[in-house]
Amino acid sequence: MVQLGKFNKLQIVRWAPQGAYLGVEGADLLLPKKYVPRHAQVGEWLDVFVYSDSQDRPVATTRKPKAQVDEFAALTVVATNEIGAFLDWGLEKDLLVPLTQQSRPMERGQAYVVRICLEEARDRLYATSKLAPFLEREQVDLAPRQIVDLLIVRRNELGYQAIVDGRYAGFIYAAALDEGETMRIGDRRKGYVAKVRDDGKVDISLTPMGLPALLEAKKVVLTALREGNGFLALGDHSDPEEIKAQLGLSKKAYKRAVGMLNKDGFIRLDDQGVHLTPRGKQGEKPLPRKPHRRDSAERKSKAGAPKRSAVAGSADERRTAKPGSPSGSGSRTKPASKRTDRDAPASRSGERAKPPSKRTDRDPAASRSGERAKPLSARKESDKASLKSRAEEKKKGAESRKPKKTKAAKPKAKQKRMAPDHPFAIFQDDGSRRPPKKKKPSGRTPQKKKS
Repeated sequence: MVQLGKFNKLQIVRWAPQGAYLGVEGADLLLPKKYVPRHAQVGEWLDVFVYSDSQDRPVATTRKPKAQVDEFAALTVVATNEIGAFLDWGLEKDLLVPLTQQSRPMERGQAYVVRICLEEARDRLYATSKLAPFLEREQVDLAPRQIVDLLIVRRNELGYQAIVDGRYAGFIYAAALDEGETMRIGDRRKGYVAKVRDDGKVDISLTPMGLPALLEAKKVVLTALREGNGFLALGDHSDPEEIKAQLGLSKKAYKRAVGMLNKDGFIRLDDQGVHLTPRGKQGEKPLPRKPHRRDSAERKSKAGAPKRSAVAGSADERRTAKPGSPSGSGSRTKPASKRTDRDAPASRSGERAKPPSKRTDRDPAASRSGERAKPLSARKESDKASLKSRAEEKKKGAESRKPKKTKAAKPKAKQKRMAPDHPFAIFQDDGSRRPPKKKKPSGRTPQKKKS
């Protein structure tokens, strides 16, 4: 069965003065004589586009239209009347856009992106500029940084609306374009998915994103410099179209690549353009980067912190040492680069210090007192034991200072009063034998009575 508005492969069945008839079920289809290829013969198969003529009769042609049914295309208005607008789509008969299918009134000479549709009830082709019903928004099968095909639809204050892969609604922000770069309605180009919104629309970037794209741009610039004898006459004031023609990069991507190459020491910049350095010619490693401000601050703070000097004696002696004593923190120590590996007390007393290979690691305080020196492992264990005993004493002292909880005395139960006629009633306390309450002094001096 022949599909109206699309290409069909049909066979020539007979010739006629008007042209060649192609075999179709029910009735043969006419291919006008001016579209019949030379040296065509009966029985030959041809790829033809089928549409309806001015009298709504199906007719075939070998010309290629700008779009087929269920496709989007940018077409120019050639005429308008009270019925609608007529678009040039590459065939003899212009394509009608009814007034009811126009998103806004169309003007002659202007280009509009439309979709080709088929009215099946009347087998008639028409176009519409109301594109929203034909774009998918519920399930957008796109991933970030994916390469997509774009068709620019229209421009507004924020940027450009586009159709992505012929299925989705996309948007390109004006800030993403290079300085001075513009796009026209109907332009087709490649883009990259930046983000898929919750409402189903897709944010598009015209340049690759991420580190891989930047590294690829660096390679392109270095290759162009080496092929151009180490010089490129491109700078900040160069036209984006000129950069695109020479390197195939956008101006924004070119500037990013040049900035990174300059930091690596591969190029040198001046008013004339970009020059390749000897490091860039030889392909050496990039120059070391300067540390981040935060990292440098941390390094300075670590460098300025006082170093822990070697102090003789045990841990208790180091804690109790005074600033002026030899083992205290006030003693001045030599830097590690100038200080010799000698025993501090021995050098001060004038005795010759033993070399590191023969000297044993002993306690100098014990050697001065005449006691047998303890090895380093024993000193560490004694320090740990003293610290542990101190911690236990401190804990016991804290517990002893805590107030002890005393149990509250239970109130005495009231004694039951005996009946007066009880034989032991005379022994019960009726309150008469209680001592009288003392009156509190009022603080006034008693006055003597006048005689």
